[in-house]
Amino acid sequence: SFPADQGPSASLVTNVTISGNTIYNNGKLATNSSGIKLSQQKGVKVTNNIVKDNMQNGIIIVKGSTGNTVTGNTVTNNGNPTDTKYGFGILLYDRATNNIVTNNTVTGNNKNIIEDPAGFNTINTNIVK
Repeated sequence: SFPADQGPSASLVTNVTISGNTIYNNGKLATNSSGIKLSQQKGVKVTNNIVKDNMQNGIIIVKGSTGNTVTGNTVTNNGNPTDTKYGFGILLYDRATNNIVTNNTVTGNNKNIIEDPAGFNTINTNIVK
């Protein structure tokens, strides 16, 4: 479990698995207080985690991250209700391409969606409420 100001985050690594964790209560808006952040990652597997109650976003994939898989996660209650800038369940942006997001449950977040502005990722069979 990761009850801290920031959940697991790594840059410039490849072929890592983040699995079976409960990541919660990361909580200062002035810092990166999302649950899981992939930045410049390749081949990372994010599977079967519970990501909840973080001040910013649940899972974010950014800065050219490619070839990652996010599957089987439960992402719930992320975001500060008084700040609508944050609170995505799962967010892919800033050149994140060729990632697979499938079979996740995303509920109760400020922005209860899986956001992919560029549209260069595979997103399917997720439950979003």
